[in-house]
Amino acid sequence: MALFLNRFNDSTSLYCIFILVFAIYVYYEWLGRGKRGNFQPARRFHQSERIFGLSLFKSLAASSKAGTYLKDARERFEKNGYTHSIVLAGSTIIQTAEPENLKAVLGTLQGDYDSGTVRYNSAFPLLGKGIFTLDGDYWVHSRAILKPCFTRTEIFNLQNVETHVSRLISLILQDNEAVDLKPLFFLLSLDTSTVFLLGESTNSLLSSKGSVTEGEEFANAFKFCTKEIMTRVRMGKFMFLHRNKKFTEACKTCHKFADKYVQKALDQRHREKAGASSGKPKAATLLGELMKETEDPLELRCQLLHLLLAGRDTTASLLSSTFFILSKRPDVWAKLRQEVLQYGNVLPTTAQIQECKYLSFVLKEVLRLYPVIVTNSRMANKNTYLPVGGGGNGQSKIFIPKGQVVAYHYHVMHRRKDIFGDDADDFRPERWETLRPRWEYLPFGGGPRICIGQQLALTEASYTVFRFAQKFCEIQSLDKNGWRENISITSTAENVKVRMVPA
Repeated sequence: MALFLNRFNDSTSLYCIFILVFAIYVYYEWLGRGKRGNFQPARRFHQSERIFGLSLFKSLAASSKAGTYLKDARERFEKNGYTHSIVLAGSTIIQTAEPENLKAVLGTLQGDYDSGTVRYNSAFPLLGKGIFTLDGDYWVHSRAILKPCFTRTEIFNLQNVETHVSRLISLILQDNEAVDLKPLFFLLSLDTSTVFLLGESTNSLLSSKGSVTEGEEFANAFKFCTKEIMTRVRMGKFMFLHRNKKFTEACKTCHKFADKYVQKALDQRHREKAGASSGKPKAATLLGELMKETEDPLELRCQLLHLLLAGRDTTASLLSSTFFILSKRPDVWAKLRQEVLQYGNVLPTTAQIQECKYLSFVLKEVLRLYPVIVTNSRMANKNTYLPVGGGGNGQSKIFIPKGQVVAYHYHVMHRRKDIFGDDADDFRPERWETLRPRWEYLPFGGGPRICIGQQLALTEASYTVFRFAQKFCEIQSLDKNGWRENISITSTAENVKVRMVPA
C-alpha cells in the first residue's frame, strides 16, 4: 500500500511539475512577444474588483439613467489616460480615444478586427443578419450592393425631402405654440427614409393629434429596442441572462412593420416578372435594388431594418442636437439666416446647399461635440496590436491577443483639449474655417466601414436647417438646462423644447 501511495505521489508531483512548466512557458512566450515587439500593457482603470466588473457595470447603468454617461466617460479618460483597460461583465476591454489607435483599428489594421460577437448577439433579436452586424464576405457583398444606391439621384432626391419638410413646417406654423422638435424630427426622418428605402412614405407627420399611425407605432417600438440593445451590450458575456418581454414584443412590432413592406414589394416584383403589372413603372428604391440580389423575405427584412437604423436615427439625432444648440445660440442662428437668405425664399438646390459654408461649419461642430455614435468597438480576429497607449508614458505599442475587444470613444476624442484647443468644449463653428482634422474627427466612423449614408444624412439635415432658416426668424429655447443626453445605439438630446417664431 505504501509503495502504491509513493508511486501515486510521484506521478502526481510529475504531473504538477509538467503543468507548472507549461504555464511558465506560455507566460514567457506571451511575454516574449511583448518584448520582441516592444509591447507594454495599457494602464488599468482602478476597480474595486476586476473579476466580473460588477461595480463598473452598476456605475455605467446609473450614469446612463442619470444622463451623465458622456460626462463620466470624459472624466474617466482624463483621469486614467486616453487608452486604458477595464473589466466589464467578466471581460477585459481596452478603451481608447487615441487617433492613432482608431486609425489602426479602422484603417491600417482593419483586417485584424471584426465587429465581434457582442455587437452581433446584442442586436440580433431586432436586426438579424445585416451590414452592421456581420463581417467577411457577407459584409463585402452587402456593402457592394448598397453603396451605389446612396448616390443615385433617382432613388434619393431633394423633392422627396421637401414634401415632408414643408409638411413639418406647416405643422409648427399651425400650432404657433411651444413644441418639442425631437419627436417631430424622428417622424420626419422616418417619412423621408421610407420613401428612399421603400418608394412610399409612412406619412407619420400626417397623423391627427391623439391618434397613433403605424409609422409612429414602429418608431416607438424601434426606439425602445435600440435603447435595450445598449443594456445587452453592457452585459457582455452575460447577455444570455437578459430577459425582457417588452423588448421581445417591441422586436415583433418592428418585424411586422418591415415584413409588410417587404411582402408588398415582392408581390409587385412577381407581378412585373409575370407581365401582369399595370400602370407606369415604380421609381427605383433601395429595397428594389436589394431584391435584384435576393428575394428571401427574412434577409430583406434584416437589411431593411439595418438601413432604417442608419437612415432614420442618424439624421433625426443630428437634427435634434443641432436645433437644441441653435435655440441656445441666437447669434449662430442669425448668422445662418444671413447666409441662407441670400438665395431668397426659393427652394434650394443641392449646389446652393453645398455653397453654404457656415451651415456646413455648424453641422460639423455639432457632430464634433455631439456625435451621433459616441462609442463603438471591434474584436481582434488574430493576434495584433495597438500602436500607442502602452507603458507609463502611453507611447508604447499594446499587444492585442485574438478575441480581445477594443472599444473606441468618438465623443471623448472629439473633446480633447490637446487636439482641439482649450475651447474644445465650446460650440464654435468658426474653428472649421482652418481646422482640417484626420483621424481625430470621425463623426461617421472611418476606413472601409465608414458610414455609406453620411452624405445622404448631411444633405437631408442641411436641407432641413436651410428651409427652417427661411421660415423662422427666431428659435426661443424653453429649456433652462443644458444639453442632456439620450443614448441608445445613437446619441441625441433628451428633448428640444422651443418656440419657433415665424419670419
